[in-house]
Parts: sequence; C-alpha cells; structure tokens
Amino acid sequence: MRAQISAVGAYLPEKRMANEEFTKFLDTSDEWIVANTGIRYRHVARDNQAASDLGYEAAIDTLKKASLSPEDIDLILVATATPDYRGFPSTACIIQDKLGAKNAGAFDIVAACTGFVYGLETARNFVIGGSARNVLLVATEVYSRVLDYTDRKTCVLFGDGAGAVLISNGQAGAQDRGILDSILGSDGSKAHTLTIPGGSRPCPHKKDENHSHFLTMDGRPVYNFAVRVINEVI
Repeated sequence: MRAQISAVGAYLPEKRMANEEFTKFLDTSDEWIVANTGIRYRHVARDNQAASDLGYEAAIDTLKKASLSPEDIDLILVATATPDYRGFPSTACIIQDKLGAKNAGAFDIVAACTGFVYGLETARNFVIGGSARNVLLVATEVYSRVLDYTDRKTCVLFGDGAGAVLISNGQAGAQDRGILDSILGSDGSKAHTLTIPGGSRPCPHKKDENHSHFLTMDGRPVYNFAVRVINEVI
C-alpha cells in the first residue's frame, strides 16, 4: 500500500505587505530584501483571523478538489508554530469542528519550518498502517502576530498563509507512485537560535492583570464530555 497526495489546496489573506512599506520605519530597502531573501511582498492576516481560520479555508479548498466531504476525513494534522491557543486546545481540533469532520481525530504538530515534512511522514504512516484512509494535513501560520516590526532581521522574512494536502490510499495499479520514504532528524543544541521567548518556562507575563497566560477550565462541560465518551466506549 502506498500513501499518495491526492489533492492540494491553499489560502492567503487578502492584505499584502510590500517591501517598500518596511522602508517607512526600518533602515532597509526593497533591493536589499529581494537580494537577500527573494521576497517582494508577504500576506498579512486580518486582526480577527487566527491560524485556524486560514487553515480552514485551505482545508475547504482541498476537500473541494478531492470531491470529498468533511465526514470522509479520518485524521486532521495541523502543522503550526502560531496556534490559536498556547498549549491547548489544539488548532487541529478547532479546524475539525469548523469543518464538521465528525469522524476525524485531530492533533497539532509543532516543528516550525519543518512542520509540513513531519506532518507528511506522520500522515503516511497512518495511511500505510491502515489506521486512516484519508488524512488532511494543514500547515497554517499567522507569524505577523509574533513579529517585532522594529527587528529588521526577522520582520521582513515572515508572512501569513495556509496550505493543505489530502493523503490517501494509493490507487490500484499505481504502486510506483506515492510518498516513498523519508529520513527525519533534528539538532536541539541550536534551539536557542530561533525562539518565541514568551513560552511557559519561566512564566513571562507575571504582570498580566488579565491572567491570560493561566490555564482555565469550565469543569462541568469537560466532565459531561468525558462521561459521554466513556459510555460510548463501554
């Protein structure tokens, strides 16, 4: 059995930010940015758009091209470094709910620039192992929310957008096609060189009067959901 990419979709926010806009507040130029990065403009999400919103649009585009309904999806993987929430709930679960993919499991993959590659290999293994027929892999980012626009080393490099692919069982007679294999690796010794410091170790927002960094829970719905799942399994 081979896992194949059977459909590809994407979504970009309407707003585009050209290099010339950076010259208004940074010591840089369009020529320098293009020469060093190849970038001429980047898309920027609206204030009310989160990673799940961009990912949802890319997912819808992919399902339309595959002629599948959300109920045909067995698993949703979301690769993102800019999730809707820090920690949980997962952005994948939010997209699953927006799609109405009631038969799908869902979880996030946090691997920064390599997130899609890790997601592709994860999806491949679910398919060839027989645990899923159709896996929807979404890569979505809203980096504009975590950029320091006074830091020219970083702010010119990133934008917002989403892409999605459907990984499915290979068609009969197509054994020479599909995702063949991959070799994954990592080097955690350089972890400090590219970071978003405002994580949970140590708590960076002790003066946050709104306590937005603290865990919250509405206990009764959580309890009721857990009881329902246990009763369904039993």
